[in-house]
Amino acid sequence: MDAFERESSHSSQLAMVAHYRDFFPWHTRAWGPETTAKVIEHGHERAARYDFKTRRDVCLYLTLLPLLGSWFDEDAQIPWAGQILMDKDQSLRINHLASQALSHVVRVQGSDYNQFLAALMTARKELAGLLEDRTITDGRTHVRVMLRRLWPRKYETHKIATLIQEGLVRASEHRMNNRRGQLLVIALMFLFGTGFDRDPQFPTFAESVKIGPDALQVATLEVLERWIAASHEGGNHA
Repeated sequence: MDAFERESSHSSQLAMVAHYRDFFPWHTRAWGPETTAKVIEHGHERAARYDFKTRRDVCLYLTLLPLLGSWFDEDAQIPWAGQILMDKDQSLRINHLASQALSHVVRVQGSDYNQFLAALMTARKELAGLLEDRTITDGRTHVRVMLRRLWPRKYETHKIATLIQEGLVRASEHRMNNRRGQLLVIALMFLFGTGFDRDPQFPTFAESVKIGPDALQVATLEVLERWIAASHEGGNHA
């Protein structure tokens, strides 16, 4: 029985790798094989937490990770996700969640992720300057100007006040209490999801955030460069 379960688990893993490769080629290029495996493992753990058991339901849950972030179920920017997952009618939860997520992604990222890619390219070019901008004296105004510049469409559709508040708490937890550190943490939560610092899709953040804002800013540039480069491989980014 143990051997059978291991074989079944391995088969499921291979099927999910193929699914990601087929539907998220940009992401899998940016991840690489090791990170892809860790994303799948994390997704299985989170799906099990919500009692998703069939291959279809688990696959749908894992499909949402590259779209919304690996901790989307706890992301204050998209509170509807956690609310849907708490619905007692399990037969409708995953379908409702997938439908809502698709509408959200098309609205915010674009049907071919063009808005997400544009945000990454803007961040690569302008984030350092936005972090150091001293022409804005008020911190909350500063962060709003930065976020609007990075990703206008997402800024217009998300709960920015909630994000800022949670970002300040997260920055404090990582002992980043100066403005640059706070702004950087909030920017990364905005771009990659509020769980960016423990998301298996972006493993370099988990280590660099423990070191300080300089290391985190270097890691940010590395992530941006890798994802932008991966978007151009194969002739497209979707």
